[in-house]
Amino acid sequence: MGCFLETVTVLYSVSLSMSAFFQNNLLLRKACNSSVPFGECTEGEAHAQHVVSAIYSWKAAIQYSIPVVIIILAGPWSDSHGRRRRPLILIPLVGQVLTDSLCILNVYFWNWSPQIAALFEATTPGLFGSRNMFWVGVISYISDNCTNESRTLKYGIINAIYTISTLIGTGLAGFLNVGLGFYGAFLVPISLNLIAFAIGLIFIKDTSMPYDKNVVWLKPKYFMQNYLNVFKGSSKNYSITLAALLMCQAVLVGRIGGEYAVTYLFMRFKFKWYEVQYSYFAAYKMLMIFVGEL
Repeated sequence: MGCFLETVTVLYSVSLSMSAFFQNNLLLRKACNSSVPFGECTEGEAHAQHVVSAIYSWKAAIQYSIPVVIIILAGPWSDSHGRRRRPLILIPLVGQVLTDSLCILNVYFWNWSPQIAALFEATTPGLFGSRNMFWVGVISYISDNCTNESRTLKYGIINAIYTISTLIGTGLAGFLNVGLGFYGAFLVPISLNLIAFAIGLIFIKDTSMPYDKNVVWLKPKYFMQNYLNVFKGSSKNYSITLAALLMCQAVLVGRIGGEYAVTYLFMRFKFKWYEVQYSYFAAYKMLMIFVGEL
């Protein structure tokens, strides 16, 4: 399997953290000044943050709900088509490239409202599975191609790579946004994802198996049976344990997502920390999280 899967993960994770910062800053700058990028905040910082905070409330709902539908379809499709895992890894990269390209379009048409930009940012990656489908593909690929002895180690390496990559992307995002402007800044994650796509397409081996091409995988009964089987285990309390883990995951992801959305706004308003200063803070925060995980 080489190190190509890890390389794709690094490039995708760095681009995601960069793109998330650029997108949040794009919404705020549009709410601040509808005429000039990086111009004076003519509407007032407090008013602009109020507008953006309201956008975050419905943007997150769209951003996390659409990939659920896509994954429900993608998982059974992958399993019924000879365990084809590469498309699950590569398709989200295409979605991220398209999302960042639409952000550039929103920069060009600066008079478009931040609501329009947020709608593009929320729906486009979700239609391609977003990061959720990427991780499903990565974990499934590792499970299919690693021995039982090396599988846990591989999971740990991938998790560490994700944390380090997020640290790098977050630390560089503010500098890139100020130094390159929105056009150049969004071109960086686009380039990273295109490189990742090329590496994945050429070097990640297709390990799928022959399958029955007449199989009808898009059946409600087939879906229900597969997802009900998830809650069936040998242990007596398996279903309860799994349900509890899912509930904990929902609470954890919701807290982290909500905190990330408003932290940048809080730092700007409270401490006057703008793009570069926030990058220092975010990088330090991610570094402490990584040290804590170790």
